[in-house]
Amino acid sequence: MTIKATTGSGREIVASSDGVYIDVTPPRFESLFHVDTSWSMDETTEYQGSNSSIAVRWRAIDMESKITEYRWAIGTSKGSTDIRDFDTIIPKDEKDVVAVAEDLDGLLEDGSVYYVTVVALNQAGLEKIVYTNGVTVLMAEPNTTSANITVPGTVPIGPSVVSSEDQTSLSFIWTAVEDTGVDAYYFSIGSAHNTLDDIVPRTQVGTNGSGFVFIHDGIVEFEGFNGDISEMRERTIDDANKTFPNNFLMEPGRNLFVHMDACNAGHRCSEMHSPIVVIHREGDAVGTSSNGEDLTLECVEHPSDEANATVVVKTTGGLHAGEKMVCGLLSEQDVVQEYTSDASARFKPIIVNPYQTAELTDRNLRHRIRQYTGHSFVLSPVAGQEFRGPLSITVTMNNVTAASSELPRLLFWNAESEMWQDAGRTCQSSTQEYTYKNTSEFSVLVSLQHKQRLRQI
Repeated sequence: MTIKATTGSGREIVASSDGVYIDVTPPRFESLFHVDTSWSMDETTEYQGSNSSIAVRWRAIDMESKITEYRWAIGTSKGSTDIRDFDTIIPKDEKDVVAVAEDLDGLLEDGSVYYVTVVALNQAGLEKIVYTNGVTVLMAEPNTTSANITVPGTVPIGPSVVSSEDQTSLSFIWTAVEDTGVDAYYFSIGSAHNTLDDIVPRTQVGTNGSGFVFIHDGIVEFEGFNGDISEMRERTIDDANKTFPNNFLMEPGRNLFVHMDACNAGHRCSEMHSPIVVIHREGDAVGTSSNGEDLTLECVEHPSDEANATVVVKTTGGLHAGEKMVCGLLSEQDVVQEYTSDASARFKPIIVNPYQTAELTDRNLRHRIRQYTGHSFVLSPVAGQEFRGPLSITVTMNNVTAASSELPRLLFWNAESEMWQDAGRTCQSSTQEYTYKNTSEFSVLVSLQHKQRLRQI
């Protein structure tokens, strides 16, 4: 609007307003849906496994005038506010809005449906009201007592433990649980009971029926997928555009903890009882404590091994009834292999190449390693159980030459810290636990509580 004022003498002044936008249309919603915050902030859901919160996500635009505020409420029917009255949200930009009510404990009932009302108001005072289609609360977890998982090509060696000689292939087959509410199966492989997915990340591998997971030749197969194993990998910033050779090679003595969950539409999941797979080659020694008695295990070289050494392991302090451990000498070919799972960025090998990692030591060994004798072995508690007491390990080697000032040491690769450490320093009772008969035979006391393997140098 422009105004002109004229005086009696003929003088004029003109002034104009800043203008006004004419907006006769309310805001427009492009999307509105429920999300389950315990599962995903992006995935649309009609069910949730929480009875204490409700969350929605929406996007709205107004091309003529900006949206000045939103108001949202929760009720037991469309448009009602009997669960939560309207709250106001002031938008900072035109991005998606996520609204979460986390203080609804005691207000939401299992099996009931709840609706959200959202009001968008623009600068012209026009509003648009929309409603969700509702979200159903499901609190019951699936019943998986009927679950049955088998691992073809393996040999049972204990309750829920099987052994496999195949270091590059694994097969898992399961039958559908009897709970008809299950609509998804999730699978992963980890290196320990509490490390669920550092070998194969958690992946949905089925819907509501029986299924399988096959890993072979760098390929993984399950319902609806047949592709490179690296496609399962959770990419990091460092390897976002990196290509991988799709290798899958597990170490001798490796424990593979298979984890499977059956989940319902409310994202409530129950674990399915799954076996532990131990990589056990022909010739590896396996000892079992039937009644909790201590064990003596002798590891001898494989026919292909030219190292010519003997390792005798004795437990102390007793074992759990049925507890097992596996021990095997490693050949030159064994130790120079690259053990890996290209399915996971968090995989850490428990056997590494000593020639390429000799500089990776703790401070007690820094600049003190003179040579690698060529003698290596793997020692692993089956099913990841911790030994109650130290291990007494006696190593006898042939064809070893050393200077008079040099003594052999038993070193182990700590996969967590990724460095070599002195096994004789693992017991707190003493800084050194070595007894030497000569430079080719010695004994050492080792505490193996959190170590999956030992290698002797």
